[in-house]
Amino acid sequence: MSMQTRYTIPRLTTGKVYRLRYRVLNSVNWSSFSPILNALVASAPSAPAAPRLISATTTSITLGFSESLFNGGATSVDYELWMDNGYGTPFTKVVGYTDNSMTYTISSGLVAGRIYTFKYRCQNSVDYSEFSTEARFAVAMPPNKPNAPTKDMSLSTETSIYIRWD
Repeated sequence: MSMQTRYTIPRLTTGKVYRLRYRVLNSVNWSSFSPILNALVASAPSAPAAPRLISATTTSITLGFSESLFNGGATSVDYELWMDNGYGTPFTKVVGYTDNSMTYTISSGLVAGRIYTFKYRCQNSVDYSEFSTEARFAVAMPPNKPNAPTKDMSLSTETSIYIRWD
């Protein structure tokens, strides 16, 4: 007779904590029950959406983030922001992003005109999510507001308008 030391319990509810214990039977009698295990049925969260650009200047960039749509059944406890150095090199974790806010401004170590790639991920008590889709943004000022277009009467007709702009 062999002793079974593992068992999969099917059809449990995600996000619910189950209290589990067991006992052993031998040829003499049953043992006392084991201590109770509180087991949360959960998995890693889903990957969050790609970071989005809130604003950029020649010296800083502000990104916005969204929470994972599925937390895996466990409360999300942390988010990590990663970026490259603007040349497609390996990603490094952005050390300053620690408050789990849904926006973050990077204002040091950036080079004007360089395009940086960002991604981020969520962590719950079980594991990390997959990374978000990568997003690329330039550290630069947006262009100035253009002048209003002008109508060229000499090239316009009664059924069309010819316009010019700078």
